[in-house]
Amino acid sequence: MKKKNPFSPSRTKYPGVYYILGTDLRGKVERIFYISYRVGGKQHFEKAYREFTDGKTADDASTLRADKIRGRELPNREEREVERAKAEAYDSRWTIGKLAEEYFTHRER
Repeated sequence: MKKKNPFSPSRTKYPGVYYILGTDLRGKVERIFYISYRVGGKQHFEKAYREFTDGKTADDASTLRADKIRGRELPNREEREVERAKAEAYDSRWTIGKLAEEYFTHRER
């Protein structure tokens, strides 16, 4: 019998929900849940929750998977893009410091 890779995901009783065993910051063993789903013909496999750190279960991961399939939640990659765009918009706004710096660089003395 072939030995299973310890880092390969194990199935749960919920379709599309898998877990691997990992450790939290204190070294306690916990399950890390992953979800697998398709949206628009594109396959997604992404981390969902940690068992003790996030206080979530496989049922919660299954609910998250259903929300992502229905479009209520964005895939992780798209969430990161939205957050990046928000950060860029926040950084590009004018502040007193930026106004003062711009004023003093173009001011003739």
